[in-house]
This record gives sequence, structure tokens and C-alpha cells, in this order.
Amino acid sequence: LAQTLVDPTIDFVWSGVGLLHTIIGERSENISVIWSGYLEAPVTGTYAIFGLTDDGMQIRIGDTNVVDAFYYQGPTEHAGTIDLVAGQRYPIRIRYFQGGGLTEAHV
Repeated sequence: LAQTLVDPTIDFVWSGVGLLHTIIGERSENISVIWSGYLEAPVTGTYAIFGLTDDGMQIRIGDTNVVDAFYYQGPTEHAGTIDLVAGQRYPIRIRYFQGGGLTEAHV
């Protein structure tokens, strides 16, 4: 563990010695990040969850892998759906890794 931060949103494009260099003192390549928290649905229904990354991403809500694209890739959007109940809090865990080149993560 190099650092613990609170990110209000996951909407990042890092390059070379950008923000991650300031945070972890290294280039923003060959790194991984785990975001965790809780998700509460405002209404009961089926929700679409989108992630766009370069390289891999996995989005897990409760016991369900909603997006599972944990492999090397260029900037690619992946999506999945999940049924949620209004007012219920669900644990959410987003794993991301970057192998080299462009460093990008959006959810």
C-alpha cells in the first residue's frame, strides 16, 4: 500500500509523471488502484454501470461482478447491469491496473 486517498469521483487521465507521480513518487505505469465504498440506489430497478479504462478494470457490487475486464487493453468501455433495491446500501469495489502507456480510469 503506497497511499490512501478519498476520491469523490473516478474520472482520471494520468500521463507520464502526472498526478500519480506526486502521490506515489513513481511513474503512473505498472500500478494498481482499489476504490471501495458503498452504493445506495435512489429507486428500485435495474442499473447500468459503465467503466472506461486503459488497462484493466473490475467493478464488484455486493457479490456480483458487474464489469470484469481485468486484462491489458487500450482505452475501452465496458458495461454491465445489476438490480438494486431503493435505500439499500451495497458494498462496491473497483479494481484497476495500468501496465504502460496511457493511464485512464472512468466509472
